[in-house]
Amino acid sequence: ESSGQAAAGHRKAGGGLDLGGFLLQFIRCHKGTDSAETSARNLSDFISVFPNNVHLLLELAHTHGSAGHFREAVTCFQHARNIDNACMKQMDHYAVALNGTHNVVELNRLTHDLLRIDNRKPETWVAAALYWEGKGDRLRALSYAEKGLRLNDTHAMLHLLKGNLCLKLNRPDSAVSAFRKAHTLEPSIQASEGLTKAYTMYGKHKEALVTAREAVRLMPSSTQALLLLGNVYAKQQESRDRAMKIFENVLRTSPGCKEAILSIIDIHVANRNLVAAEHTLSKHLESNVNDDLHSRLAGILMESQKYGQAIEHYHIALSLNEANEEAQAGLERLEKLMKGIDPDMVSDDDIDDGQDVGANVEEESEFV
Repeated sequence: ESSGQAAAGHRKAGGGLDLGGFLLQFIRCHKGTDSAETSARNLSDFISVFPNNVHLLLELAHTHGSAGHFREAVTCFQHARNIDNACMKQMDHYAVALNGTHNVVELNRLTHDLLRIDNRKPETWVAAALYWEGKGDRLRALSYAEKGLRLNDTHAMLHLLKGNLCLKLNRPDSAVSAFRKAHTLEPSIQASEGLTKAYTMYGKHKEALVTAREAVRLMPSSTQALLLLGNVYAKQQESRDRAMKIFENVLRTSPGCKEAILSIIDIHVANRNLVAAEHTLSKHLESNVNDDLHSRLAGILMESQKYGQAIEHYHIALSLNEANEEAQAGLERLEKLMKGIDPDMVSDDDIDDGQDVGANVEEESEFV
């Protein structure tokens, strides 16, 4: 159903707008009774009638972001901010969308704007933390997430952000606490996913499995919940076949699902079947241009000592996303191998001599 048809369907016989019909659709969007695609379409129908309604634009942006459609989310958030440049509502979700599109420059600008508007709102510190994570400074990002939590301990996204940063900093105990708090405040697949990862890092497979199964029980049609359960099964050799079936089922319903593809690759690698891993990635890359898939294929090719093909795919990955850390590290490792240098040997150049300390003082002072 097109926007025009939907809007026409909610007009009275006399030509007036049937607000009751529109309101019913709006409530359905809020309650989540529709799929993300249907909710986005219904909200777009509203916006065709109320094109400058900031609340509707923010709802559409949030819907796109929740579905992982970050570019569409960014466009909607920018439209809303053009109408109300002092808007703070859902600016944390805008920051997530900008981070998802690797737009560090715009994230920097958003952080400045939010600091100027209200530096005591949690949305401001979500943006600041994501900015520094995007810059590669996870410790500084964590300090800003914690600063936001000192101001407001009831903001679920800040707890999620703290948990994810703790995972990346190899602090599973702190990650578990943060994800538990986030799940208590606002149950979500993101909190469940974080908990299972933290439990897995701890070596607590039973707890991870219980959490993943509970997520599937609560959200049986959720692709993310199924992937979560599959990834827990994949950690144990005796249950990898069960995990593979889950990932293959996900791909049947969502053929381009990057997470399912990469999880299948992880199983092939764990089984030392590099040929199957290379074949699977090459097949999916025919119809799915993605920097993570190219980077993963490059890693497989490097391990198979196909260095020429590997360097080609690393360059493609970085051309698609220059901030891809896996591709950056992999390319550096590959170049050492091609020069006959042991990539695991620490050189003098890798030791921090302290010369870079203070190099970013001007930039860092922006967020004092």
